[in-house]
Amino acid sequence: MPANKNAMTRYKILDELLSCRYHNYSLDDLTEEVNKRLAELYPDTNGVGRRTIEKDIFYLEYEGPFLVEIERYSAPSYNSEK
Repeated sequence: MPANKNAMTRYKILDELLSCRYHNYSLDDLTEEVNKRLAELYPDTNGVGRRTIEKDIFYLEYEGPFLVEIERYSAPSYNSEK
């Protein structure tokens, strides 16, 4: 089954995850959680990749009918040479 068959389901899952104010998800966390929930709903699905989640977030924020505002947080990078 193509991954885009579950697009609306992925959008709904991402909306639920990103709406939680008490948890800051990384892209890897979002990918893992979406794959887990998709596997519960559709056992025959192969899951989605990180790039698919990135495109879904871009769609929700800039292209979709909702144009949601998503807050982004970045952590300072670690430089071992300092």
